[in-house]
Amino acid sequence: MKKSQGFTLIESLIAFVLIAILIITLVSVFSMQRRGMQASENRVKAAFLGRSVLEGMKTRTFDDIYAYSGKVTYTGLDDSAQGVKDKVHTLEILYNVSVEAQGADKKIVWVDLSWTERGGRSAAFQTKHEVVETVFTRLK
Repeated sequence: MKKSQGFTLIESLIAFVLIAILIITLVSVFSMQRRGMQASENRVKAAFLGRSVLEGMKTRTFDDIYAYSGKVTYTGLDDSAQGVKDKVHTLEILYNVSVEAQGADKKIVWVDLSWTERGGRSAAFQTKHEVVETVFTRLK
């Protein structure tokens, strides 16, 4: 009887295919995870901007609280770019401040924020929204 001296070609090919499938699966999971982290970071930045806009309105008098809009651009290094070092990530957030008077001494103020980011598994861009709201009352 002949003694086996290693793996056959078929066994080696099967092992190679299984390892390749495992690596491809892990890379796609990490890629989706990274996109999810970026989406969370974008939402946090938008919420922070909305709260900052509302906090800035606290320094105004009650009669100076009015509707307006603007945009803020965040730039930074994108450390998640595959194989690209020092790629710049830019996030532009548009905001619209709305004011609704509730009688003479109360105003409801909300900030509607929107930005664009890559969505889910697709490479298509999607517009995301966040709304931050508060109530101002006239001090007597």
